[in-house]
Amino acid sequence: VRALEGAGVEAEDIALRRPTLDEVFLHLTGRDERVKEAA
Repeated sequence: VRALEGAGVEAEDIALRRPTLDEVFLHLTGRDERVKEAA
């Protein structure tokens, strides 16, 4: 937020959310298991 303000950008809305288990798995392993399921 401070970086945006420093650049003169005004944010209209900011939201935070918890990551999904899929997102955590991908972040930790670097692999997307959904690709294997589709093959």
